[in-house]
Formats: sequence, C-alpha cells, structure tokens
Amino acid sequence: MVKYKSAKEISDYFSSLCSCRVIWGGDRTISEMRKSPLPPRTNEITFADRYSILIINADAFLSSKNQERVISDFYNDTYFSDKMLVPRHL
Repeated sequence: MVKYKSAKEISDYFSSLCSCRVIWGGDRTISEMRKSPLPPRTNEITFADRYSILIINADAFLSSKNQERVISDFYNDTYFSDKMLVPRHL
C-alpha cells in the first residue's frame, strides 16, 4: 500500500509495475489515476465517492463498561482509513 502526494510520474511508475491497482480516494482521484496506464492483465478495484453514517445511542454508550474500547475502535477506524468526519446533531 502506498500513499503519496499526487504526481503523475509516480502514478505512472507504480501503475506500470502492478498486477492489481486499488484506488481509494473518490471520483476525482479515480479519474486522475486512470490517466496512468496499466499492464494489459492488471485488475483494478476502485472506491468512488461514498458516504458513511454513524448513529450513536448516547444512553447505551454512557452505560457501556467498554467506553474506552468503543472510543479507541472508532478513532482507529476513522484515522487509519483517512475518513473525513462532519458531525451532525439531530
């Protein structure tokens, strides 16, 4: 897995070497990456623009004996997969 600032030369190089390219970054990123050609038998998996939703039952969370674990798991899921969070209050 490689993460780098957008640079066509780097994308061209890595794309020329791969047998499977996974693009995580949305519609615009996919369009840009597809400008870098792949070898003929290369597979490609893309993760286009999507939305996630999280609903927290505050009463259940506050009465949980594993609050630290819930917080840690949530943090790791959002941080390591580079998700952008926009809090909404209902």
